[in-house]
Amino acid sequence: MNVARRTAAAGVLVLVLAAGTVSAQNSPFTPDDMLKVAAISVLDLTEDGRFVAASVRRPIDNPTVDHRRFGDPTYLAPSLVTLQIIDTVGPRRAALQGSRQRP
Repeated sequence: MNVARRTAAAGVLVLVLAAGTVSAQNSPFTPDDMLKVAAISVLDLTEDGRFVAASVRRPIDNPTVDHRRFGDPTYLAPSLVTLQIIDTVGPRRAALQGSRQRP
């Protein structure tokens, strides 16, 4: 199983566990909450496994997609992502100075 599939599987597991925790606390998990969940995509990994380049995206950051244009091969849907460098033995940080850092 490659790194991307393992990351996707881990992300689904986290969502399932978070939903179970939320329902256990009798707090409603609303569609607005789902729009705030961040999805991470692993882009690359150093050979020693210390650093991971990843993009982080939240659906709420991309509300202006023109869904009528998806049949158009020249259309690129807008996507706001944050590129992060994750030190597997230290803190994560934004890849570029001045980039937004999300929790």
